[in-house]
Amino acid sequence: PLYARVGGRAVDLTVAKMVHSLRLPTDALTRATVKLVQDIKTSVPALEEIISLILVYSLGGDRNQPRRGPFSAVQQLTYNVLTCGTSTKVYTHLRQFIATKRFQAFDYEPTAYPNHFHSEAGGNMRHYGTQEPPEYTSRYHLLDMPVHLIAGLGDKLIGPTNVLRHYECMKNNGVDVSIESIEHCGHADFTCGLHHMALNGILASVDNMHDKLIAKREALKELQKKKLITPHF
Repeated sequence: PLYARVGGRAVDLTVAKMVHSLRLPTDALTRATVKLVQDIKTSVPALEEIISLILVYSLGGDRNQPRRGPFSAVQQLTYNVLTCGTSTKVYTHLRQFIATKRFQAFDYEPTAYPNHFHSEAGGNMRHYGTQEPPEYTSRYHLLDMPVHLIAGLGDKLIGPTNVLRHYECMKNNGVDVSIESIEHCGHADFTCGLHHMALNGILASVDNMHDKLIAKREALKELQKKKLITPHF
């Protein structure tokens, strides 16, 4: 989205060149921020509605019920994002995705665009043993476990088309992959557990994968009994 490209560029040029992470420096400031937002929620409903709509339109969610969106989990978001902190390398890495159009590991070289203030010559070789950062989709054929993808049809940050591209790439590489989509589910609905269908989908996929792995293990045991395969020790 446009705000991610513009905001990411602003982070590249400012804080990503100066600090390790974005966080509130003291607990007192965190409490004051949470208290301010809580006062808005309880005392200024009109302002809460406006902020909720802005967050739903930017991150996604159910526009018919904006108060159940990201703003409803503001305490959790404040703790996770502003208290624990988010590395500025995360923002730089996301911008590298956009600039290179490649789903790859962080590029540590100073020639990378954009680069981080930790970037240094030979960084990729030191971290990965290669001159270029590893590209993940070209290694999907190495995935030997079932994969389940969930796409939020209301996600404005990582849209369902992005999830579908990974699904198709995994499928083409022989991965045991499945996909489901959830209507009105935005980005924060996954990260904050706001949407019950998203949570149910994750738990159901875990159960399904567990059953698949058990069945595969039993099949291998039967083959070993029949001496059709050689067990590995």
